[in-house]
Amino acid sequence: MRETGGRGVGGGFTLVELLVVVAILSLLVMILVPSLNRVKYLTQLTVCASNVRQLCAGATMYASGNRQRYPNRQALNVGWKPTDIKVGWYDERVSLQPYLPTLDVFLDPTSPPVPLAGSLANCVESSYGLWYGWGYYTSPASPENMNVVLGRGFVYTNRRYHVLASDWLTMVYYIPGIEGSHPDRERILRQAIWNGSDFCISRWQVWWWPQMRCGNLDFNFGYDDGSVRRLMELQIPGDTRLVEVPEFTGGGMGSTAYVPVPGN
Repeated sequence: MRETGGRGVGGGFTLVELLVVVAILSLLVMILVPSLNRVKYLTQLTVCASNVRQLCAGATMYASGNRQRYPNRQALNVGWKPTDIKVGWYDERVSLQPYLPTLDVFLDPTSPPVPLAGSLANCVESSYGLWYGWGYYTSPASPENMNVVLGRGFVYTNRRYHVLASDWLTMVYYIPGIEGSHPDRERILRQAIWNGSDFCISRWQVWWWPQMRCGNLDFNFGYDDGSVRRLMELQIPGDTRLVEVPEFTGGGMGSTAYVPVPGN
């Protein structure tokens, strides 16, 4: 009789072999998942940059066909944020939609989608800040200081800024809190979604944080020359690459939005 060594034809794996395979697969998953998450996040940042570029292009095309003036946003009541996409009072979509490929460019891919086009809320907030046609950063508000003329930018503390659209990032002092359109890397910010009769919003927030800080953030900023620049690992507050610009609330500085210092 002929003897055979090891498993014969059709023999199965031993329990030890299966455990070794499972351990190897688990190790590969542990190695690959962070890399895949990183690739997904960078892809979202790229889509976000495209959205910012589209918003800048839409505002520029509007101005090019309207006496070199950006859309007039002063119809909003005092107290409303400059990023409001209003329904019933004044709607940013009315002026920009003809120049945009889709309304989805108002929504940041790093936050869950909200029903921007179909929401019944009185106010639907964009994931992005739009930096034109609003006098919240100057006193008095004048065409020379406000970003209402194509390519002129706006003046704040004697410096001229040419940011036209950007990821939304603000420090709210009267609560206090931090609110942004992107998650921070350390996940201190928590996701907040509202879609009610008054307003519809999807943001990352932290309220009453003892140190009033969050983890590093990556944000896209679009300029009136068509360029989009990304600042990585921003530390809020206190990052020297950014400047806080106060919102116009009618009663003083209730919150500030961030834009890059010229040259960054």
